[in-house]
Amino acid sequence: MVAEGRAEFATAGGPRRPARTALVAAAVVLFAVICGVIVANQAGRRDSGATVTGELTKTARERNAECLNMARDKPVDAVKCYSAVLQDAPDNVESLTYRGWIRVLSGDNQGLTDLRQAVMVDSKYPDVHAFLAIVLFNAGCTADAANELERLDALNPSPLMQQQIDSAGLRQQINDALAAPTTTANACGQK
Repeated sequence: MVAEGRAEFATAGGPRRPARTALVAAAVVLFAVICGVIVANQAGRRDSGATVTGELTKTARERNAECLNMARDKPVDAVKCYSAVLQDAPDNVESLTYRGWIRVLSGDNQGLTDLRQAVMVDSKYPDVHAFLAIVLFNAGCTADAANELERLDALNPSPLMQQQIDSAGLRQQINDALAAPTTTANACGQK
């Protein structure tokens, strides 16, 4: 059943084009850069809500940083790590977003489910909209991808996030696809 879903997901955008392959490669680089920034920002921080009990416990933020550290080299372990965070904090939008993104990069259709759930938890979390724009564009849902970029822009994302989206060529590819007279602006039912 998973294999069927992968095939359906992979063929949703039609035949692979060099531009889409380059976009996927750029998305992986974007993920690595975002991972590095988040880990650097989280290093040494403690949530103010942490309880002191005499034993060292890790906050969700610290656990997410650990998950992100293993994402590049051990994606399966990173998914398990994020899942463990979500057991304790089911509405942790960062865990949902990044578990979803890792799953998408691994070819697991559950990744898109995680990303959609992250939007339901907190639609103002910019990273999820960047990842959804990439996923939807790669699936051939050009109009929906454009809508996700609009949502991302409205949230005033970090300059690094904007730069990565623009340097990956995603915005330009979406604009070109929408402007092309021979293609239709496919919408796949995203809200």
